[in-house]
Amino acid sequence: MRKCLTLDVWDKLKDKKDSFGCTLGHIINSGVKNEDSGVGVYAGGPETYTAFAPLMDKIIECYHGLKPTDNHTSDWDVAKLTFPPLEDRFCVSTRIRVARNLDGFPFGTFISPE
Repeated sequence: MRKCLTLDVWDKLKDKKDSFGCTLGHIINSGVKNEDSGVGVYAGGPETYTAFAPLMDKIIECYHGLKPTDNHTSDWDVAKLTFPPLEDRFCVSTRIRVARNLDGFPFGTFISPE
C-alpha cells in the first residue's frame, strides 16, 4: 500500500464510495493499523477493483505483475500441478483458507449483519 497509495491516488479516491458504501478508508484500514502487513488493502466487494482502480491496479501490478490490460487465465487442471516432495522437517503446520462470495453481496471484509 505504501508504494501505491500516492498523494495523487489519495486525492482521486478520498471521497469515492462503491455501491456497498465501501470507502478508501475501509479498504486501507488494515494497512494503516498494521504497518508491517504485506499489502494492507482489502477489497470490500467485486466493485472495489473498478471503483478504486487507480490504487487497486497499481497494487495488482506490483504484487502479481499484471497490468490492467493483461488477461488473467486460470487453469484448474490438477494434473498439471507439480509439487516438491513433502518432508516433515519442513512442514510443522499448515492451514487451508476457503472463502465464498455471493453475487450482490460485499466480500467478507466488508459484510455486516444488515
